[in-house]
Amino acid sequence: MKKKPDPVAVPPPPKVPAPPTPDPNIEKILVIVTENRERMIALAQNLDVLTDEVNEQAYRLSKIAHQSNEILAILRQVFPPTSGSKLTQLKGDSMGPYSIKAGGSGTFLRSNLPVGSLGLFPGTVASYGVTDPAVQISSDPSDPTNPDKFQAAVAGTDTAPSFDVTTSITPVNADGSQGTPIVNTFTVTIVQVTPPGVPTTASDLTQTS
Repeated sequence: MKKKPDPVAVPPPPKVPAPPTPDPNIEKILVIVTENRERMIALAQNLDVLTDEVNEQAYRLSKIAHQSNEILAILRQVFPPTSGSKLTQLKGDSMGPYSIKAGGSGTFLRSNLPVGSLGLFPGTVASYGVTDPAVQISSDPSDPTNPDKFQAAVAGTDTAPSFDVTTSITPVNADGSQGTPIVNTFTVTIVQVTPPGVPTTASDLTQTS
């Protein structure tokens, strides 16, 4: 009689891990997203509309800038570049076109020539100088922020007959570029003050016959 084979040991079935516990925060987020899905879609659509409007405004601004450049180009063709400076004396001695008494001062106003020209290159202002060390240049006290007005003060001991004032400007070219600096010279007469005579204190009588 044959011997029965030993029974084969059957391994126990593998343990199936328990499903993870749902995160309540994630569930809340899913609920919020589900409830606000339509609103989020509407917001995305509104954002697209706003983006289109911003792009449209940017295009309009670019077009305005281009038109402004065209207008400036036309104006530069109509109005000539500045070719020099004109100097007008506002205060001082009345002797001659430009004159200051020794010990006094004169106020001057610079303007562009020709009248109505394009003016100075942006960011630049006129500068001034004198050839006489006894003359001091300063801003006009009554209008200190105006770069086109200045005051020249002559020392009372200055015996020179005159001095030169130089104006230096940097014009703007017709194409908008920086032009070549222009220097103009103006001669100012120094009026010497005659000291007063000795006052009369008595009379002298002379018999002639």
